[in-house]
Amino acid sequence: MHCVNKYSLFEDMDTKLRELNYASGARFNPEKRCLRETRNRFLDFIANWVHNSSSERVLLLLGQTGTGKSSIAHEISCRFEDIDYLASSFIFEKDVEFKNRRLSLFPTIALDLADRYPSFKSSLRETIGSRTSLRQGASDYETLFEFLLRRPLQLSNPIFGHVFIVIDALDECGVADGKRGLHTFLAEHLPNLPPNFRILITSRPEKGILDAFS
Repeated sequence: MHCVNKYSLFEDMDTKLRELNYASGARFNPEKRCLRETRNRFLDFIANWVHNSSSERVLLLLGQTGTGKSSIAHEISCRFEDIDYLASSFIFEKDVEFKNRRLSLFPTIALDLADRYPSFKSSLRETIGSRTSLRQGASDYETLFEFLLRRPLQLSNPIFGHVFIVIDALDECGVADGKRGLHTFLAEHLPNLPPNFRILITSRPEKGILDAFS
């Protein structure tokens, strides 16, 4: 009879989770937050929206370049991180290669959720643990969203409290003019997340993004 140590199994599964495409440098930056005592009206509005149990899952903050929307994203991320309430943050940057950055969005969010919620981590292991093609080869939004977020959330114990996620500069993902870009996918599929999810998205008011989220 062969006895397998459960801890070595978990370590093996954790190693497999680390094969997911986590985006380096995509986390919010405290050095880019708002100046002290500025943007308070926007910040208070966002905080109230996060805590309101009847609010919509997605809040889209639009503004032209230089209007401070990214500073607000970094600031609100800092504030919720300080109270251990930020589930994940993802900052798109125009100088980072578009395709790889887009495809790392869902793996990054999934791994951040796994760090915070043990039941979700267990379900994520179950969903992708034995599927190398999912961990290393998936290159479409549908597969990544389904197997890294929606299905593990269905299998895990309910997450209590609001799950706050910040996505900054969506227009910088390089596909704002395409009909089937990431912006369109997010607009169509974020409502399929549990009702306690709150996703703040900032962007320039480009037509493709406005049409997708309208």
